[in-house]
Amino acid sequence: MTQIRRTKIIATLGPASSDEKSLNQLLDAGVDLVCINFYHGNVEQHRSLVDLTRRYAEQQQREIGILGDLQGPKIRIGRFRQNEIILDVGQKFILDAEL
Repeated sequence: MTQIRRTKIIATLGPASSDEKSLNQLLDAGVDLVCINFYHGNVEQHRSLVDLTRRYAEQQQREIGILGDLQGPKIRIGRFRQNEIILDVGQKFILDAEL
């Protein structure tokens, strides 16, 4: 009887794990899904990681997912009219772009 593994192993790829040898070691260890952080690196680097992962999966006849981690919105606060804002718990505050 074949046993189904219900736990999935996810690895976020970064500078220390983005070369072919490191990626193959992770996948050999049982990683089911790789996460690529699109905030760091460039299109060529991301494409290379996707290609390496797909090539490995094909060679090993395995299903390996690829997740793209997209950056969410950032709010940058440069300055306030009176240099600082001190809020009390529960106090309402409206943040807008006008100065």
